[in-house]
Amino acid sequence: MLALLPLTVLMRYLAATAQAHGAPGRAMFLTGPGQFLLIALGLWRAWSRKGEEVCILDVATGWVAASLLICIALWYLNLLVEDEAFKRGKRTVPWRKMVRGSFPFFLSGLGGMLLVQAPFPILGWICDEGRQAAIFAAADRLAKMLMVAYFAGTALFLPLLADAIQSGNQEYYRRLIRRWFSLVGGSGLLIFGILAVFGPSLLGLYGDAYQASYPILLVAGTSWLFTVATGIFLRVLQYGGAGMASTLICVAASLVGVAGMIGLGLIWGAMGVAIAQAVAFVGMYLMLTLKARTLIQPEAG
Repeated sequence: MLALLPLTVLMRYLAATAQAHGAPGRAMFLTGPGQFLLIALGLWRAWSRKGEEVCILDVATGWVAASLLICIALWYLNLLVEDEAFKRGKRTVPWRKMVRGSFPFFLSGLGGMLLVQAPFPILGWICDEGRQAAIFAAADRLAKMLMVAYFAGTALFLPLLADAIQSGNQEYYRRLIRRWFSLVGGSGLLIFGILAVFGPSLLGLYGDAYQASYPILLVAGTSWLFTVATGIFLRVLQYGGAGMASTLICVAASLVGVAGMIGLGLIWGAMGVAIAQAVAFVGMYLMLTLKARTLIQPEAG
């Protein structure tokens, strides 16, 4: 499974590069349905050979093989879509420029990932039994269905956002953000509505005991919905030259969120952790939104 870590990082890099060079649809298909189909094909082949003797190693092998094939396909896609002038550019970049340019992206992503993953070790630490962590995980995984809208939106909008920022066309800039709200935010709201209505039944697929995590699903879903609707403003700051400001906001929110998870988790268990995570995410993206407004000129009149 450790082989998946570098492959996943490489896949995301290649996909982001393809999106920046005008192939967001193809990159999104390869990293989404394409990878899923390859994994399913690998599982079917393992099942046809071993039947019920299929083990976790067979699953992991299929997953790694599918990820490797997707990386190769993305590399070839980049060769097709990258501009010729880009290919003839400098082969190396001074390390100071690379660190200065990529460090804010790294820390912002690290802060967000800390908020996403911290609940599980925290619940394992403060709770004597694993039931609280299992209940939280069931609701959390289901709530993350909202991120389908976010990832689809970033694949489609980020190349356009980069062009708008580079051109300095404020009207185009504002129009993109309005369309993000209507398309991506609207899709997220639709998914949240489905989860709110059918949440107990969907959680029941894990087992009857997991239906008790429905309130956690609503709390987590609300925070993910806000994240989906305002997620573009993190990129507005990073692409608009305010990467360090976004980094400070993300790191501060993640540290406050982890402290809140420990404090509220000791009082209310999984629900306390969910509330602290939700408040941290909403607070983080609210601050990112307010900061991004300083980079966007208001409409005349």
